[in-house]
Amino acid sequence: MSYWRAAGITFGQYLQITGGAVRNCLKQPLKDQVASRGAVHFRERFYSGTALKQTKIVNSFEHSPVGFAKPKE
Repeated sequence: MSYWRAAGITFGQYLQITGGAVRNCLKQPLKDQVASRGAVHFRERFYSGTALKQTKIVNSFEHSPVGFAKPKE
């Protein structure tokens, strides 16, 4: 079993954590250049049949929708 799965997080959350750790280890001025790369932005759309019901914008995997909260076992 993967370490991220055993920890109860999704692969996207794992990537966000490890990427943040690597970016925090960089020295200036590289740290300033890559600071914005940790930003996450995606849109989830909910449909009822063929009609769009709701759109939710997510800016962090920590506040992700229920479908992304835990990996399937």
